[in-house]
Amino acid sequence: MRIVRTRRGAVVLERHAVLSTVLSAPGPLHDLYDVLAAAVVELSPGPRVVLLGFAGGGILAPLRALGWSGKLRAVDRSLELHGLYRELAEGWAGEVQVHRAEASEWLARRDGSLDAVIEDLTVCSTSGPTKPPVSVDVLPGLMRRRVARGGIVAVNVLPVPGMAWKTLLPRIAAPWPDARVVTFREYENRVLICGSGLPAAAALSLRLRARLRAIGSRQLRRIAVRTLPRGGSRAPVAARRRSGL
Repeated sequence: MRIVRTRRGAVVLERHAVLSTVLSAPGPLHDLYDVLAAAVVELSPGPRVVLLGFAGGGILAPLRALGWSGKLRAVDRSLELHGLYRELAEGWAGEVQVHRAEASEWLARRDGSLDAVIEDLTVCSTSGPTKPPVSVDVLPGLMRRRVARGGIVAVNVLPVPGMAWKTLLPRIAAPWPDARVVTFREYENRVLICGSGLPAAAALSLRLRARLRAIGSRQLRRIAVRTLPRGGSRAPVAARRRSGL
């Protein structure tokens, strides 16, 4: 892992994959985290938001730029990048509480309901960043139980070796009645938004784009939103660019 300083902050790389972008002021990242932030600001019914997978806290830049002022609770197994967050973002990031813990264990122990969960867990494999098994097997049901009525989860889904998108996405969305998928022009990742009574795909697309426009995100014209087909399957910061990252 290496840190590359930029005019706006720093980029954290694992091989050639971007694991996190940390800014020195609120603003758009011009990547999929703008969409994750827009989904939470637009759809969360309240301020009780948890981030699973903190890394350097990059998503705080678009969250705060969008006007979200709530307390963010975050969980990560490693605080290796916490120093970078404290250097660049702590002064403007608002109220943030970071817990060093395994995400599913922490969520299972937590009392009370949540309005939104941002699931951004990533592990590195020989083929690049991917989702840990817990994101597919344990967390979907656990998040469903912890999220209040009307709440949402927004998941950064990366490719998982040996599992096609048509299998992976329905597995993660299985506990929820509604799910929308955001795809990107330059990333393999999908953003999966799950909840109850979500806006139709076309309406959600307009609402997300309005949020992206408000912060000047270049993802404004680079996303597509669709409804996740459920079929019979109801019961993968890293951002991987299509050019090989």
